[in-house]
Amino acid sequence: MKYAFLGAGKMTFAIIQGMLRANVCAAGDIIASCPEPELLENLSDATSVNVVTSNEEAASAASAIILCVKPADVETALAQAGSSLDGKLLVSIVAGMKIE
Repeated sequence: MKYAFLGAGKMTFAIIQGMLRANVCAAGDIIASCPEPELLENLSDATSVNVVTSNEEAASAASAIILCVKPADVETALAQAGSSLDGKLLVSIVAGMKIE
């Protein structure tokens, strides 16, 4: 299974590290997107996962999408991913937001 993380902050970092430590998947099975290059660089350097600045590109590359953005950024992140989300598992760790 391929996983896409929309967002590359502290929670994404922690979840990916846990997934890799637990051998849930290999680093090559994970892609993360974020508009902040320094966050992507830090994440990639520490975990060797694939990183991109496009939510649509990340979502297109995976069958499971993990939404890890701030509540104020949810609508933008989902709109940017667009139809790449169709038919895929969407998991949200966004505080205070209902998935519907």
